[in-house]
Amino acid sequence: MSQAMIRGMMDENGEQFVAYFIPTPEARAKRRADEEQDIPYQEDEEYEYRLTKEYNWNVKNKASKGYEETYFLVVRPGQGVFYNEIETRVRLNKRRGKASKSLNSKLFVKHREMTDDEIYAQEVRLTQLEPAVTEEEEPWAEGEVGKAGEEEEE
Repeated sequence: MSQAMIRGMMDENGEQFVAYFIPTPEARAKRRADEEQDIPYQEDEEYEYRLTKEYNWNVKNKASKGYEETYFLVVRPGQGVFYNEIETRVRLNKRRGKASKSLNSKLFVKHREMTDDEIYAQEVRLTQLEPAVTEEEEPWAEGEVGKAGEEEEE
């Protein structure tokens, strides 16, 4: 579901898990109305979600035994095609037998504009994902493929 949300949570025993929330029928109706009005959300409106599934997670990174390299592609129109390695993989497994009272949990979402500090922090995180470009490197020509900031040799 495109409007679902996931959140990290902790149960009454202190165990962490991932919670999967879906919008209630009322929230879906509000989202549909927002879409019809061509707006991302109504200011001061609250959207209700209910917890439907719980997951445990397993993290693998380069230091993990049995780690296999995985890559992803990004197409940026006018800039080129880039690829990079996914260094950390998180596998979610359905939480069985531990589903608790938390399945009655609800999530209430109220949207707001981001603060200047939040926008700045987001921009910093974004630049950390971009490839480092040195002076001797040329910008990518459209359609070329290369690894984060490295020019492909012919």
